[in-house]
Amino acid sequence: AVALARPSFSVQGGAATGEAVDAVFVIDTSYSMDAREGSQSRLDRAREAAHAVIDHLAPHSTVQVIACSDRAELAGPRVPSDLDEARRVVDGLEVNHLATDFLPGVGEAASVLQRAQAPNKELYLFSDMQKLGWDQQAPALTAKLREISGQATVYLVRCGTRVPKNAAIAGIVPQSGIPHTGERAGFAVLVRNSGAETLHNLTVSLTVDGQVEGKEGQPVV
Repeated sequence: AVALARPSFSVQGGAATGEAVDAVFVIDTSYSMDAREGSQSRLDRAREAAHAVIDHLAPHSTVQVIACSDRAELAGPRVPSDLDEARRVVDGLEVNHLATDFLPGVGEAASVLQRAQAPNKELYLFSDMQKLGWDQQAPALTAKLREISGQATVYLVRCGTRVPKNAAIAGIVPQSGIPHTGERAGFAVLVRNSGAETLHNLTVSLTVDGQVEGKEGQPVV
């Protein structure tokens, strides 16, 4: 609601109503964004919120969309001033099977904002705001957000209302050298629960390129 009101009192001045903005959207596409609340997934909620922001941008504004999980991809649009294309880019985003880490997306956003020409710049982070995303690289993330706040207004848009059961794979390390074709290979997997609720009877499984044939699972009681 604050973002749509386009206040003029935020850090760095912000964009007063009617002034063009160079906006960067960092949209969380990690696995938790596939969770459903009612008839919508959290990514659906992020798409709706991003559309609402675009609809309220002043003429001559620009938008760049970054898909973010534990890595970042500048998704477009190819012409930042093409807001219709920006809407299509937002609609085309899909959830992946990766964990949440906000630093890659925020870092990419910082680079895009440095190249932006408008005096008014805004960063929007659309996410369910899982704790893991803040904790993965907390010191570097904090420093990057402080750096961005010196040149742009930062909005955090939470796309979900329920507190998530927050388990994630935080690390995976092979226990031997490079495996040869047909050989079995062991891995040590670190599973982290960043939520407030105790979790039971999880299953960790490993697939290669999404192939379920031959997939093995390991219970975590």
